[in-house]
Amino acid sequence: MMLGLSRRALGPALIRPLYQRGVVAASGNTFRTTIPTGWSNGVRGFASMPPAKPSNSLTPVNDSVEKFTQKVSTTGLLPACKSKIAEVTNKSAIFEISVGVVVAQYKQIFLSLMRNIFQSFRPLLITVIMGNVLKMAAFLLQIPIGFYSIFMFECFYGIFQLGLSFVFVCFFHNDMSMQSRTLMVCIIANRGDDAVVGGGLGQPPFILPTLAMDPPDCINRSLGYPLPSDNCYFVRVNGTLVNPGLLIQSPLYPNTRPWPANLELFVVLTTASPTPVDIGAFGQGSTPFKLDLLSGITVEVLYYVPLFWRLRNGTKTKDGFEMELPVYLNATVTVPYMGQVVTGQANQSALAFVSTTGSPHLLLSSVLVEGTAGTLSAKVSMFVEMSSITLIHWHFVSRMNIDITGYKDGLRIQYKKEIPLFSKSL
Repeated sequence: MMLGLSRRALGPALIRPLYQRGVVAASGNTFRTTIPTGWSNGVRGFASMPPAKPSNSLTPVNDSVEKFTQKVSTTGLLPACKSKIAEVTNKSAIFEISVGVVVAQYKQIFLSLMRNIFQSFRPLLITVIMGNVLKMAAFLLQIPIGFYSIFMFECFYGIFQLGLSFVFVCFFHNDMSMQSRTLMVCIIANRGDDAVVGGGLGQPPFILPTLAMDPPDCINRSLGYPLPSDNCYFVRVNGTLVNPGLLIQSPLYPNTRPWPANLELFVVLTTASPTPVDIGAFGQGSTPFKLDLLSGITVEVLYYVPLFWRLRNGTKTKDGFEMELPVYLNATVTVPYMGQVVTGQANQSALAFVSTTGSPHLLLSSVLVEGTAGTLSAKVSMFVEMSSITLIHWHFVSRMNIDITGYKDGLRIQYKKEIPLFSKSL
């Protein structure tokens, strides 16, 4: 059985990674204020795992976005990409790609072979050592124990070690020895700036080939200090998943803060059809805001997404698949002379939806929180949406609505405003 596992590891399909091409898109308008203040470190989200690294440039593909989008919409991801890959490989350095394929392939073969060989001989080695240790202990301590008992111990202990090795190989080295490898066809598209963007081989579900990201490499930049204040927008794709997502960076505390609110949607496809077959969603992190309004009014908001991750098993509806994930919001509204309203935490759900009828796919979060302190009352809501323009083009938008009313000593205030936070298309 162990030899079968090793033999299976020697036959994966060739992997042809065409790594991400640099795409620098114009940044969207984002509401930002900066107040440097300390904040405790938080746990980094799964989106912090780096995407495929850029490689040397390939020949640009100059077909229009509309043509590629039409092909994707009518024939699915893989057929459209195969024609593009054929075009690129006919015009580009095949030798350079082939060298990378050979090196990556034999590296994986070597690692898989060594790990399986170790697991194959480990039970025999441990059984012999433990048997001799037991014999030595019985001899030194003059314990009356028969060699038949030692032999039976070695047999049962060896069987136990064989089972343990099998479980170890099956579960801990699943992606290297038990799982068959497939050829991941890269998505190549012209984004309107005469640059090819594509993805290579990634480790599902989180590290997927990057189709587009703005600012470039923004997920990796979010791991260092000072942390960026610009939001991170990305679309990542492999043969059966389309993964749009964003990191909502806080304009506060640029030096250190928790991992920002991170929302991601997964459109689950098949290689044979462009119609989605399921849905996935991921969320984690928190983003604080502080808004300085007129007449000294301040609004402090914390948008929080508890850890949520699910791929597939979405709720089937007549128009597609949907899934809910929790989002929280709390706010503190301060009005000079009138007082301060500290709201409770609003626990509501964001909706992830994947359409099977041609409607836009989307992830929608709308959270409302309200509170009252004496004669002062406030309502604060935050809206975040990711929606598909096409399967590989997405729009990201967010806004905050504030409604404050109150009176004191004959002075009455009524303030209502919608504040756009960001609007971005990739």
